[in-house]
Amino acid sequence: MSRNELDSFIIREARPADAADLLEYLRQIGSETHNLTFGPEGIPFSVEEERRFLESMQSSQRSKYFLALDGADIVGNANIQSYARERMQHRANIALSVKMSHWGQGIGSALMRQMIGFARSLEVELITLEVLSENKRAIALYKKFGFEQFGVLDRFYKLEGKYYAADYMKLDLNQQ
Repeated sequence: MSRNELDSFIIREARPADAADLLEYLRQIGSETHNLTFGPEGIPFSVEEERRFLESMQSSQRSKYFLALDGADIVGNANIQSYARERMQHRANIALSVKMSHWGQGIGSALMRQMIGFARSLEVELITLEVLSENKRAIALYKKFGFEQFGVLDRFYKLEGKYYAADYMKLDLNQQ
């Protein structure tokens, strides 16, 4: 568990007992913005399925799921999944989100530092992510940490008849 510079929130690894609260958090953030691949319905997991997923993440040597907590409330989440296959162990993919009420408070940066630190501990060399092309706030965060765009997928997803593009970004840890 780590506390940020301002001591207003903590970052810790997600636990199976967090399943119901995490599903509620995902429904809430899905209703706040269209920057995610899901909406107010959240993700299609039952509490038991989410609990099993969190158990697998907690026991994984190569992947982690982190939560940012303000008191007992989940205000951000991030996960990093690195590849187990020998030919791809040098790579990992990440995703993160922060509750709108907590944007601009350093939570995204704290989660990013946690994931990059974990990646370095595994000797991961390349981290990738997908971000909605119009999500300038998130793109600025990723660039702050050295991520660079390497591609765009037009029609990444479709919402209410409108297509949205995504930027593909990478961080080469060998160049840091």
